[in-house]
Amino acid sequence: MINADDFYGRDSLARLGDFLRGTPASSQPTHLAMVGFRLARTLSENGAVSRGVCTEGDDGLRTIVEHTGIRREDVGPGRTFSGDEIVSMNCWGLKPAIFAALERQFTAFLQTRGEDLKSEFYLPAAISAMIESGEARVSVLPTQATWFGITYREDKPRVVEAIRQLVAAGEYPATLGATLTS
Repeated sequence: MINADDFYGRDSLARLGDFLRGTPASSQPTHLAMVGFRLARTLSENGAVSRGVCTEGDDGLRTIVEHTGIRREDVGPGRTFSGDEIVSMNCWGLKPAIFAALERQFTAFLQTRGEDLKSEFYLPAAISAMIESGEARVSVLPTQATWFGITYREDKPRVVEAIRQLVAAGEYPATLGATLTS
């Protein structure tokens, strides 16, 4: 599961593919995976972002805590965040067994917050609750890939140029670069 307005990079998707091929849906149906990005590689130059900051343990992901309003100036030595924190960018390797738990949580969410038009049902928070209750185990798949996303309209030129550079370096086919102008 990925967001439609994000570019996760070849390494991220290869890691998810390896995980899913290695753990068939029928075995360990609640063993999931999340690609973990370094916070510093996920920021917008054009404003604040929200990120799910992760805590890991020996057995994998422990928690995801959503932080809103993170700006570039909040990240670095002596600041709120070091930049090395692992964050969830919604790049998940999920299995069908998760849907029953998500349906239960979403039903409860609608009962308590369904009238609030600005409320959101965050998948990372739902999975974090599943970890806490013992319903799921999540492997964190680290990547050095740089995430590209369009949080703000002004982000688009930077994202287009970054993808063009990947195409020029031969990491992606030229046809990908051609779709960027549409």
